[in-house]
Amino acid sequence: MPRNLCEVIDQMLAIIPKTETEFRDSLWDNRSSAEYISPETLGLRWKVAAETLEDFMPNENIPPANWQEWQRQVVDVWQGNSDWRNNGN
Repeated sequence: MPRNLCEVIDQMLAIIPKTETEFRDSLWDNRSSAEYISPETLGLRWKVAAETLEDFMPNENIPPANWQEWQRQVVDVWQGNSDWRNNGN
């Protein structure tokens, strides 16, 4: 079953600290656009969300062990890990 982009973004926004305003604003803008987009162009919104993550998340030069917990949780949500709420607990 296809995942709902708006729900994925909502889950990520619940994790990302409020201090990450630019990151949160970019995701929110993408969510707002995805909410009313036609099904045939929804893939573009997923691509934009992926680009946002690339812009604001640590790059491949930083090992995940050095990421903040919220960053690992955001990746878990993006990748569809159903246990993201329990990671590290």
